[in-house]
Amino acid sequence: MSDKNISFSMLVDERWGRPLAIQIAEMLAERIISGEVKAGERLKEAELANMFGTSRAPVREAAYLLQIDGLVEHVPRRGAIVRGYTDQDIEDLYDVRRALECAAIDRLGPRWDEGMEREFKAILCKMKLAVMNSDSKTYSQCNTEFHRHLFKLANSNILMRLYEQLGHPLKFLLDISTRSRSDMDVSFAEHVAIVENLQGKEIDRAKALLTANVRHGLDRVLTTRSNLPK
Repeated sequence: MSDKNISFSMLVDERWGRPLAIQIAEMLAERIISGEVKAGERLKEAELANMFGTSRAPVREAAYLLQIDGLVEHVPRRGAIVRGYTDQDIEDLYDVRRALECAAIDRLGPRWDEGMEREFKAILCKMKLAVMNSDSKTYSQCNTEFHRHLFKLANSNILMRLYEQLGHPLKFLLDISTRSRSDMDVSFAEHVAIVENLQGKEIDRAKALLTANVRHGLDRVLTTRSNLPK
């Protein structure tokens, strides 16, 4: 694995306040999904600990988190081995995501009220500001918040837990799906339309719009991923 001169201090500067193991897992997930770290490659604890400027313990925990996400597997006498992430894996993940989010809309839609509307419009305001500033990092965070909010307001611990199990791969894929201003513009308009239809109690229409939003995000991910440095 190539050393990208990542240090613990850089991690703290960029992603302050997060457990180090999670930060390492997220950065490794990005490299695995982009193809920078190849399938079959072994994650060497000592090398990674030196790269991230830490002990082996957070690296070992990060490898465990990636194993839960299905990005690595533990092989006896070899350790953590990268599984890689194929286009089919990504399509499957997005199919599961779409199904879970549509189920969440089925739960929250009939109970839609002014309080829910205010909460989603507050998120939309932050998304709009991020678009205006061409701030893709903040937009990605707001995008994640919007979709997690569907599960929060659906008031289903099971749906929320299943969604959370999509883990680091989904977080990275949502990030790369809206890195350009034009992609953010399209995505934002789709999110506004979803809320407008929920407000009008047009549940089936809201689900159709969400399905289109997920599909468009998947298309952008596959296109962007094919152009990422290998």
